[in-house]
Amino acid sequence: MRLFESRAVCWHCPRDEQKVKDMLLTLGRSEVEQMLADADQIEVDDEICGHAYQFGREILDELFPPAGRVLH
Repeated sequence: MRLFESRAVCWHCPRDEQKVKDMLLTLGRSEVEQMLADADQIEVDDEICGHAYQFGREILDELFPPAGRVLH
């Protein structure tokens, strides 16, 4: 048996809005549009960390830029 020195335990669960945006991106534009048609905004609750994320219609152009427009 091997014992290690004890260390303090701390909770670290930062907000990660980009992770949620990446998840919405994988759904595709039509699915995100449908979600916004069903409700005024998209609400995502991170039950593990206790964070809530809300996105309005502006998220469409951010995730899926209009043709001919490139975001860097």
